[in-house]
Amino acid sequence: MKLAPSSCTCRVNQILSNKDEIISGLKLAVDKWKSRTEDDGDINYEKVVKAHPILQDVVYFGVTDNLGENLSNFRIPPMLPNIQPNNLFPNWTKREEKGWPMNNRVIICDRFCGEAVLRGSDIFVRGVMCADMGIVTGDKVAVYADLNDGSYKTIARGLVLEKYNGRCVFLGLGKACCSRADIFKSSKGVAVEMSAKVNERAGPALPPLHGILPGKCMLQNLPSVVVAHALSPQRGDVILDMCSAPGGKTSHAASLVQNDATIIACDKSRKKMASARE
Repeated sequence: MKLAPSSCTCRVNQILSNKDEIISGLKLAVDKWKSRTEDDGDINYEKVVKAHPILQDVVYFGVTDNLGENLSNFRIPPMLPNIQPNNLFPNWTKREEKGWPMNNRVIICDRFCGEAVLRGSDIFVRGVMCADMGIVTGDKVAVYADLNDGSYKTIARGLVLEKYNGRCVFLGLGKACCSRADIFKSSKGVAVEMSAKVNERAGPALPPLHGILPGKCMLQNLPSVVVAHALSPQRGDVILDMCSAPGGKTSHAASLVQNDATIIACDKSRKKMASARE
């Protein structure tokens, strides 16, 4: 899971926008992110935004050179020279023995959230499953992703870290945007803003795209984008998508025909269809 892609693909909603507008918007986002990391004294790296050479509604977004040392091989954040462990956990004597960091409180997100983090996303409250007690706004937290493969019971959201017995992977460091209590009582909002520094992440330092050109583009894996192009829908067609949630391919088909077709979207999961409607 920690072998993060060095690039992402954005699919253009051709009903509301075009490739040139999306490229310009993404470049502005990159410039803003790059200036932020440089202000923080980060390692220099180059980013790229470019059109796909074949698919006319796809834009590549990623990194082009060696990012330097990141945390992909670490189980916990490395200790900085001349820094002594903080006395954050005086009542948990076996914490270090369990393999948890001593200088940072911990947040564990679900696997889907973890995959998004490796593509540049921050962590939203709905993605957090487990956390240390005592987290407050502004804390520098160590972020992990749960890797439940079905071999153990799904953890209940709100679990205290001391009771966590699952498998997880370290993703990097971030800043808590709200307290632990607010994370688990809120239904929306950002819980953790991931560090912009290359040497504080387990994957490429890509900027989060939430709120960038809303409705005009979406992150979508290239194989999923190819599906609608292979279908080659035409205006006036009747299209049946029998496994449509969460709706990416369905909306892509609508984009290709400029909303001039009858598209019937269904899925066996009522919950997923409700999410797709949103």
